[in-house]
Amino acid sequence: MFDEHNLGRRRPRLTDIARRAGVSVATVSNVLNKKGRMSRETVDRVMRILDELSPVAAAGTPGAAAVNGSVLLASVDPGTKVFQSYLHLRLLEGMQSILEEEGIGVSMADYSDPEAYRRAVRRFRAAVLVGFPDDPDNWAGESPVPVVWALRTTARTGDVVQEDNREIGAIAAEYLLGLGHRVVGYLDDSHIETLAERRWFLERALARHGGRLVAAAGKNLFNSGPDGMSIDQPQTARLIREIVKAKPRPTALFIPGDRLCFAVYSILTELGMTPQQDLHILSCNNEIPILSSMTPRPASVGMNIDAIGRRAAETVLWRLRNPSEPPVRVLVRPHLVLPPS
Repeated sequence: MFDEHNLGRRRPRLTDIARRAGVSVATVSNVLNKKGRMSRETVDRVMRILDELSPVAAAGTPGAAAVNGSVLLASVDPGTKVFQSYLHLRLLEGMQSILEEEGIGVSMADYSDPEAYRRAVRRFRAAVLVGFPDDPDNWAGESPVPVVWALRTTARTGDVVQEDNREIGAIAAEYLLGLGHRVVGYLDDSHIETLAERRWFLERALARHGGRLVAAAGKNLFNSGPDGMSIDQPQTARLIREIVKAKPRPTALFIPGDRLCFAVYSILTELGMTPQQDLHILSCNNEIPILSSMTPRPASVGMNIDAIGRRAAETVLWRLRNPSEPPVRVLVRPHLVLPPS
């Protein structure tokens, strides 16, 4: 929780500065790293707030001083800006809660080119990468600093901290079977390995109890639009029509992302169907701002994003102390989040 009385006792977080300055976390990061175009008024306001919140007012340029002892949190999805996402800001806060105790800051940036990332990351002690580039090892393999992948299932180079998709599948199956649903639909995206992994574990969990999965797969459902966070509505609508026409027809649908779930609500309404009545919906990830905008609000399997951020930071610290150890994979247990009664 934001508490101004405690700010003087610790390094200010990017989120603290952003709230006080009335700008986004990405803007604060850009100011500190001297990236992008911003008005002089915005730069001055951010730097003034930083001075106010710092335990000791820094002389010169506090942003430059912070970078030298920082960890880089980088989006490496070409052409996207995922740090507009609620999930990634929560990931950032989880990392900060651990790293600030070690006197280490966190900076954020988006990269579409591995070479640009490698040039920039030399200024940092380590990097936490998020995203699904086609060749992840091209990013991490030549990295001049230790790399931890967050929210990614396959990477031969670097450590990995991710949600436990086996448990996500098991939780979804237990919840839907408990409501009496024996045929469950699933929207898949062949570009994102996390979703394929969730589908595989869900299908196995359903089958163990006599259930059946009906899946419809698209490609790049989440990567439409200039910010990389839009949904390909026509493709999603086609997949939904495919599922509702299946025989036997699913009575429930597990959507592997809340943003996609929001689009599905709209599509079902256009098809003359009422979400949660004509087709029961279970979502995933627990992005509260998105879930709160849906009526009725669906249950969601939360992947425990704060804990993933904390474990990513702990893995960075462990790797800095153990540079010669083989890569590790850390799984974080998810949980079911029911809508408010």
